[in-house]
Amino acid sequence: YNMLSTGSLTFNARFSYESFVLPYKDPRSIFVRKVHGSFLSAAYITRRLASGDDLHIGYSASRPFIAEIQVIHGDVAEQVIHSSEQVTLSFLSGRHSATFENEVTAALVKAVPVALSFADRFWNITISARSHKLVTGKKGTHIDVAVAPLKDAPTDRVVPHGLIAQSYLDKASVQGKIDDYMPQPNGEYTTSAQGEGAFEGNINDYEIQGDDPFASAFRFSRFGLTEAAARNEANLSGKKLQRKAPVIGKAHGDSNAEIVIE
Repeated sequence: YNMLSTGSLTFNARFSYESFVLPYKDPRSIFVRKVHGSFLSAAYITRRLASGDDLHIGYSASRPFIAEIQVIHGDVAEQVIHSSEQVTLSFLSGRHSATFENEVTAALVKAVPVALSFADRFWNITISARSHKLVTGKKGTHIDVAVAPLKDAPTDRVVPHGLIAQSYLDKASVQGKIDDYMPQPNGEYTTSAQGEGAFEGNINDYEIQGDDPFASAFRFSRFGLTEAAARNEANLSGKKLQRKAPVIGKAHGDSNAEIVIE
């Protein structure tokens, strides 16, 4: 599903379904013994460089100390590909960061335990490795993501879209549908809310079509455009709240292990 789409940048994330338990510090864990829901498990970034080359960055919760980068040389927009090269970032050994054409930087940085940071002139994407407890007692892994505009973002004539980024120029925060975590008699709960009302269209409109996780095509894609207007949040059905600074968008597993869009 797409999180951020601009004229030269696409950021997609994979949802994975799991059965898990809430943290013991969460008071709802007294009543909710098992949750059937989803986490973000992998991230895929495509950035079209000034040369016309495409940069692909892949990051998975299952391999949090590694980031795989591929540079595709040629006029990708015209489907003319001459060659490609592979770059691997490793937090534990070897290369931690890389810069491409003096306009894009990707780096594995110390966090709890580690995070991938992507930055160009317009956007900073931070993808953090996290864990949760499965109903089997084993540890599951997921990622949290944060998207923040940088100083040149207001100069871009393509206003971004995607599940997170479409709210960039909103005058108010929009609260979509959330789960109530009222369990069944057996103590189990299945999540169903998808933030309806907080974004344009429905969740299926943001699904990336085909087998390529780096693809840019979805209903509201901005990739390849030179100009695009902002959405009108007044048309959304979600509850309007006062917006707080700074402007930042996140999708993360919180104490109730759900995806939250802020």
